[in-house]
Amino acid sequence: VLDGGVSHHGLAIQRRILRQERRLTAARPCVFVGGLGLKSNGNPTTSDNAYWGSTLKATLASQCSSFAFVQRDMKGKGWDDSAHATAFCSAAGVGAGGTISNTLVFSHGSGSLVVANALFSNACSFHSNTRWYSAMVRCIGVLSLSQLCEGSRLLSYLQAPFGGAKAADEAKNNLCASYSSMSSILDHLTFCKGKNHDKLHAGCSSIKSTYPGSSVTLDEVRDIARTHLDGAMCGHDSFGLYTGVGQGLNDFDSAIWFGEDRDGMMKLSECTTVHTGSWTESNSKTAVWANQHLNYLDGTGRWGDASIDVWGDHSPVTWYLTMAQRP
Repeated sequence: VLDGGVSHHGLAIQRRILRQERRLTAARPCVFVGGLGLKSNGNPTTSDNAYWGSTLKATLASQCSSFAFVQRDMKGKGWDDSAHATAFCSAAGVGAGGTISNTLVFSHGSGSLVVANALFSNACSFHSNTRWYSAMVRCIGVLSLSQLCEGSRLLSYLQAPFGGAKAADEAKNNLCASYSSMSSILDHLTFCKGKNHDKLHAGCSSIKSTYPGSSVTLDEVRDIARTHLDGAMCGHDSFGLYTGVGQGLNDFDSAIWFGEDRDGMMKLSECTTVHTGSWTESNSKTAVWANQHLNYLDGTGRWGDASIDVWGDHSPVTWYLTMAQRP
């Protein structure tokens, strides 16, 4: 027994626990999977300022041993394209059927559907020490919200239209019909196509609530997400940080009747129903189940946190960092 009453054996146990805790929070490879706004296929990049922003990468530098930003044509192909799933697995460092280990996966928008499809199709799988975070998550599909969301855990961080997006449902008749007045945001999200902007790109069509899927349905990727996701952030204000092209989501709000709080792409209830427990709004920047005063594009972290955040609910980048620091 040492001075202070601690035995050699007890001290050894304490040291092992400390080493284990350090390993759990050590820097891990980080993979980022985006959605609408990505327009071409290519090798994963080590940065993506246009979609995710430089502030997010700089903030996560201490938690990410490497960065892989998946580059896919989310405009011309729907989220269920098998090549998207293969590319995600490859970006995470595994081949067909491989297991992604000790990795942080962050997904946004239809990028979350890509990840879920990769798991559903067994393109790759997650080891129990891999963490997947998505945001503004929606329940899936054609059943009632209570049917879709009862029971099991569905945790997600980067806005994910698991039930389709209200903006996509309204895109052709309401949004694209007003193309001249909101062309910047519509072009950025690659909604409308054709000489008269009266048709939808495949990527936009694939996040409509009525989208049937090809080899996988929204119900099936919903069930996968319930099993594998590890944390969620929702947004409830289409105004949000009101920065850059994200200001255009306020125009969506003017053109679409959401009927409740929304992030400019989807209703709040279509996000928060993924978790039957409580959500945190005040000081939500550090909450696992975070309901922040943000819009859909703010959730990428590309514009950083608000310069003044009195209530702690305008800080998406801080949320990412907090999730990345979790074991």
